[in-house]
Amino acid sequence: MDVSWQTTLLAYFCCFVSVVFFGSNYVVVKKFPTGDGLFFQFALSVGIFLTSIFLEFVTNPTHVFYPFAMIGGMIWAFGNLMTVPIIRMIGISLGISLWGITNLAMGWFTGTFGLFGLNPQTVANQPLNIVGACFACLSVPFYGFIKSNVSGTKPAEVKEEKKSVEVVKEKENLIPKDTEVAIETAEIEKKGEPLKETKEGNIFDFLDTMNPLARRLCGIVLALCAGLFFGSNFTPPQYMIDNGLGPVEQYSYIFSHACGIMITSIVFIICYAIITLDSPVMYPQTFLPAIVSGIMWEIAQVAFMFSNTYLPWSITFSINAAGPGLVSTLWGILAFAEIRGWRNYLLFGGGVVFLLSGVLCVVFSR
Repeated sequence: MDVSWQTTLLAYFCCFVSVVFFGSNYVVVKKFPTGDGLFFQFALSVGIFLTSIFLEFVTNPTHVFYPFAMIGGMIWAFGNLMTVPIIRMIGISLGISLWGITNLAMGWFTGTFGLFGLNPQTVANQPLNIVGACFACLSVPFYGFIKSNVSGTKPAEVKEEKKSVEVVKEKENLIPKDTEVAIETAEIEKKGEPLKETKEGNIFDFLDTMNPLARRLCGIVLALCAGLFFGSNFTPPQYMIDNGLGPVEQYSYIFSHACGIMITSIVFIICYAIITLDSPVMYPQTFLPAIVSGIMWEIAQVAFMFSNTYLPWSITFSINAAGPGLVSTLWGILAFAEIRGWRNYLLFGGGVVFLLSGVLCVVFSR
């Protein structure tokens, strides 16, 4: 495809937009309770779907629906299901950094070697391209040994519980002794049951009882697996493009892709309701922030798809998979104080050096 320099410049700008929004979209829900993640994923998917309806009129003039492209959305939804326990176990900055690495690797291998029926995307300097991919993968140990303080921020439900306890303690000094037992019993009957339901309904509560090392290793493995799902979500639309089954612009499939996400999330929430019966964990205060997170994600996704159309995957995945880790880690350092200490800063710096070196090698290999 012959691409003008203006279009190429716009594609790189879309990479920048994608990096910023992918690295920031989970930040808006950091201070809100997400429970076990099923309701959060459903609300986030609603934001994605609503945004895709608007983008459909901008990016797909023919308004043709492509069912095969839905598979990409379904693949992404499975990866996204893992994000809440990942963030709960190892923190937002480390989580996004790790799944960004396997996201990059999956996209690089798929685009470079033409996996899953795609056309291989050649570059001018293949050895330099391979060196860049290796540098990116070598950054994984640096991020893996960073110790993040995930207990530094308290979700809303914990703060609310603490507030209720403080109110009860204040009443102890104000209530006469002869009525204290009756009042406390009423308080327990009134306030105790919701807290009990919350604990019963959260299917990831067992994570808090895990050995710290096992919990951390589990979070790292889940993050790496999530990246494989994220790195595969563009494959079905690209398969249609490479085999002449649809338009050549990847962003024309954005609505079909979002429908796959929405349908899969609906299936997840139905299964969740059946499993938890009368004790699901759903926080109304999280619904709107999750929708905003979904809107931000879909903006990043359409920017990613635009850059995929006019740049090789070896470039777009190197930028869009590596960049969000830097953005999210900066959020973790500056806003949430998840990463502290010179040892962690040196590890982070080493990871950044390897990651950026890999990105530069891959970009210049074109």
